Amino acid sequence: MKKTKVLSIVVIFFVSLFLILPGCRTIFKDYFVFLQAYFLKPSSIGAIVPSTAFLANAVTKHIDINNQNNLESVKILEVGAGTGVMTEKILEKLRPQDILDVVELDPEFCKILKDKFKKYKNIKIYNISILDWNPNYSYNYIISGLPFNSFNHDFLKSVLNKYKTLVVPGGIISYFEYIALAKIKLFFLTGQEKTQFSQTITTTDQFVNQYEFDNEKVFANIPPAQVHHLTVS
Repeated sequence: MKKTKVLSIVVIFFVSLFLILPGCRTIFKDYFVFLQAYFLKPSSIGAIVPSTAFLANAVTKHIDINNQNNLESVKILEVGAGTGVMTEKILEKLRPQDILDVVELDPEFCKILKDKFKKYKNIKIYNISILDWNPNYSYNYIISGLPFNSFNHDFLKSVLNKYKTLVVPGGIISYFEYIALAKIKLFFLTGQEKTQFSQTITTTDQFVNQYEFDNEKVFANIPPAQVHHLTVS
């Protein structure tokens, strides 16, 4: 009886927050859209909930605008922005003259991003595949939220090669993956699927081993994540 009463109070509390506070409504909406997108397109959405602020801080920590004073504008590309957790952290670092391009394949996420960041003048959001993205300039930073371990190795190689063509020499590519998830997935696969996924892991490992200069683990995320920072000269 007591447990039922406590549960009822908790439910009423969260429903009240949802109805009363606009910020809470936004958070719940983001979680619902993320969960829905994951079940509809699991191969292109790598998580069932948005990333935490802790992970966003770790992924964007090397964006240092103060060290780019010699540049007229710093150009940043975010790929696979989801509901904009990383986007928000990036925008906090930018000056008015800097540029943030967001490439997001999912149209529902694009709607959320455009509504959430409509007051910012130095961000543009594009509903397009990264492989079809061909700007007339290169980027100082690339922030990737793509689920590499959900891709076949041929597509992944195309994405990584695309990143290398889009970043300036000495620019930084930052991305994250979920800790141990690839090994767990590999354990349960068999036959051709296991072979193909092993190739995906090998492709990612080779890219990291060649270009990585920093990494860290973030346990305050669902699931916990490993962040990689790479520089391509």
